[in-house]
Amino acid sequence: MLMRQIFILLFLCIFQVLRANSIPELEQCLINRIGSDKIEVLYELKDQDNQELEIRCKVFWANGIQAHQEITNLNFSGDFGFPINPGANKKVTIQTSNPNGFQGEIRIILSAYDRENIDISDILNQINVTRFENDLLTLQGKRNAVTDPAFLQKSRTYLTEQMAAHLPVTELKSTVPQYTCINYESNQWGTDLPGKIQIVDAHYDSYGQSPGADDNGSGTAGVLEILRVLSKYAAKKTVRYLLFDLEESGLVGSNIYLNNQINKKDTVESVFNFEMIGYYTEKENTQDLPTGFNFLFPEAYNQVIANKRKGDFITNVGNTNSKKLIEIFANACKNYVPSLKYISLEVPGTGSMVPDLRRSDHANFWDKNIPALMLTDGANFRNKNYHTPKDSLHYLDLAFASNILKATIASLIEVAGIEHGTSKNFTLSEQTRNDDQIFSQTRLNIYQGKLWIECPAFCESFKLTLINQQGQICIQKIIKEDGSDRKIVDLGHLPGGLYFATLSKGSRTKTIKCLLNH
Repeated sequence: MLMRQIFILLFLCIFQVLRANSIPELEQCLINRIGSDKIEVLYELKDQDNQELEIRCKVFWANGIQAHQEITNLNFSGDFGFPINPGANKKVTIQTSNPNGFQGEIRIILSAYDRENIDISDILNQINVTRFENDLLTLQGKRNAVTDPAFLQKSRTYLTEQMAAHLPVTELKSTVPQYTCINYESNQWGTDLPGKIQIVDAHYDSYGQSPGADDNGSGTAGVLEILRVLSKYAAKKTVRYLLFDLEESGLVGSNIYLNNQINKKDTVESVFNFEMIGYYTEKENTQDLPTGFNFLFPEAYNQVIANKRKGDFITNVGNTNSKKLIEIFANACKNYVPSLKYISLEVPGTGSMVPDLRRSDHANFWDKNIPALMLTDGANFRNKNYHTPKDSLHYLDLAFASNILKATIASLIEVAGIEHGTSKNFTLSEQTRNDDQIFSQTRLNIYQGKLWIECPAFCESFKLTLINQQGQICIQKIIKEDGSDRKIVDLGHLPGGLYFATLSKGSRTKTIKCLLNH
């Protein structure tokens, strides 16, 4: 009996410790306009172990020449500041002193904190190897329009659904001679400095007849897993999750993104580019090196030789402009993932002297003077299944890949200023804009058994599709323009649960995860 009581007490202590580091939750968030000069942010606040929480709210310009600048002539009232108790029916009222009311496109960022210190090890332990493996299994296949366009489209749908389950995802489509390029972007907007962007990216297309598990299913699954883990946290700076198309066609997707799709007011401070992160071997003489490697990187060369050319490390490749980022990732490995072997390379200039180290999307960032790392298992210099039909999950080491994700998350926590809290963002505008801008500011929410679609202006009409967790289409209808900035769709006939709502118009789509409670 005594042993049983001790066991129960121990279990309860462990349970309390595990619960003690949970972060607050913001749910049922909704924007309500009150005239031209007042906005209400409605929300529900939850926390497992704290009864006194801090609520912050800031408003930034979302577009134009003032994009990402904070709007300061505002008055905040309601359930705002500290202490705020968990509960439903919370409200923050935002009022502007501008006589013309709220003008232009604005982004409202609501965040909640429990004033606890962040535990980096706890966050790293949230990496789920099984989930990573499931993503790889789903994505394994010929993801290119020439070889298997049907599987490519299936993969795109899967990527959209997985990203949208945690953050709004924007499909960035561009048609150029010979190619139709579709990139995907999700933003975890910074609570203090949203214009300072930290990127984690991978290319999702594969080469020819290869099923592309390592190249680059491993990198793509890595971005998805980091998004799942980090997106729930508040970050002082923006973390941007990018999946590029057409890397195998000559870095086309990232080139189009940097030249045509990125907001010109974005300041990209760091890039973590996953280029094959799954192949690991402890066999000797399995790691080859590019020509001239021994002359350009003698220290790294000696490391590889002393290690008997085993392919058991990740290569952390940056250029001259990325020196600080190289050090940040190396320190993350040493401090938080000491079992992960790494070799750091500082490439002179933009890497023109070592073309083998420019063979991924990071090179386009280097050419724009943006600090960027290529994190790679070495591609064909280690994985002999590279670009062949044998590039399958069977040959990959998931523990190795998960350690790389952990080191990257630790690095992102540092560069983005991740805090022990959570945040939600809403984008609003008073002005009629073109279709692309309208889609960027549209928000969907489920509240009181209804789907609320909010946007200051719609052009003609758009299609709404609602899919349940089993992949079944529950609603598919055309929503016509009626002059209002809010459309409401009754969901009372549907059972409670998780749904995916997709708006589509022309080449643009937007998908979010919705939880329906009756």
